[in-house]
Parts: sequence; C-alpha cells; structure tokens
Amino acid sequence: MRFLIIGGSDVGIAAGLRTHELDPSNEITLVLADEFPTTASADFRLSRRGDSRLAIAGSQAEFRGINLLPSHTAESIDPKQKTVRVRRVDGAEVELAYDKLLIGTGARPVRAAMEGLDLPGLFPLPMMQDSFAVHRF
Repeated sequence: MRFLIIGGSDVGIAAGLRTHELDPSNEITLVLADEFPTTASADFRLSRRGDSRLAIAGSQAEFRGINLLPSHTAESIDPKQKTVRVRRVDGAEVELAYDKLLIGTGARPVRAAMEGLDLPGLFPLPMMQDSFAVHRF
C-alpha cells in the first residue's frame, strides 16, 4: 500500500513510523516543506545538543522505511486520481500517487502587528532553519 504523508513535523513523522511499524511492506513517502524533519522541540534545537544539523533534526536512520522528500511543497491534490502535485525547491514539479493520504501540515505562526518585530535578534521558530538563524546571530 502507498501511503503519502504531507507534513514533516511530529504528526507526519509519527504517522509514518507507526504505519511502517504496522506493516513494513507499506511504501511510505513523507513530503517535507522544510529541509529537515522536525523531530525536536524548539528548546532542544536551540540548545545545540548534537553534533550536526541532522543530529538535531533526526537522522535518516531514524526514518528507515520512509522515503523523505525534504524541501518539497504540496501544491495540489487530485482525490479522484489519488495524486498530489509537489514542487521541489528547484521549481520542478513531480506528481506522486497514493493509496492513502494524510495531511499533517501543522500551522504557520501569525506574526503580531507590533512595532519592533523586524529588529535584529527576534526570530520565529516554526522550522529547523529558524533555529540555525538564531545560532548564526
């Protein structure tokens, strides 16, 4: 069975891992808008525990049995054809077929309309790259 999961945060990852655990013969694809699966809370990411970005975000080995598509954005879903059109970071589009689809994209933060939110040293933390920006600062 082909499982397609859109969303690389806790819900998508947990669903993929559980689906693989229940039946390792399932073909599981996880579409991540971010470069990394987000498996760590913001405090863990900011603490710099781990030797590399992948150690912080979770290594490929943790996702054995799951095909990760990092830096891909789901653009449209055709439920009749059971396909999802996905855009890669280079702009190319790919069509992915599925038998079962889970959308676990989470949410985007709403930035308050307040003065000063654009000052240096203020960072939203919804994605892994955001924590790297804090470290660079």
